[in-house]
Amino acid sequence: KTKNIIMIYLKNILPILIIFFFFGNASSNDQIDFEPLEIMENERPNTSKSKLNYMFKFSLRCSALLYSLGKETDNNKIILISRNFNQSAYVALLLIKKKNAEVLRQQVSEYIGEYIKIYTPILKNNFSKNNKYIEGSDILEGDFQSCKTFSSKTNSFLRANGFQVLK
Repeated sequence: KTKNIIMIYLKNILPILIIFFFFGNASSNDQIDFEPLEIMENERPNTSKSKLNYMFKFSLRCSALLYSLGKETDNNKIILISRNFNQSAYVALLLIKKKNAEVLRQQVSEYIGEYIKIYTPILKNNFSKNNKYIEGSDILEGDFQSCKTFSSKTNSFLRANGFQVLK
């Protein structure tokens, strides 16, 4: 009888535990920070590197949110604005790392892609619930407002570093 219980365990439960353990570890290493931008907005970086990190993180999030919103609403103007944030994230990362420009551009695209995977379903879900993309969702309303506020800082940052702001 105990042999049967052990066989059931080995055949059914052990593979589930192994899969759970493997995928649990894999996903925990790949998690990205998704706190509301309003919280990040209250940070006051005081060194040049922390200011660049702040610009990098904020720009990634705003690029992803606006790109997702632009795609969902078929609004090329919003997509264009998202590219300013994308460029800002790239410039900030380039100033932090100071090497491998093409590798850094690819990393920025991948990071933004991860945030797009988060924002797009939230936007779609909010639209199906409220018939609006932003209004009705605390995270979307807050992040969108933070991006609007941060947009002028991003544009100034790009101009100060010799980059053109897209309009």
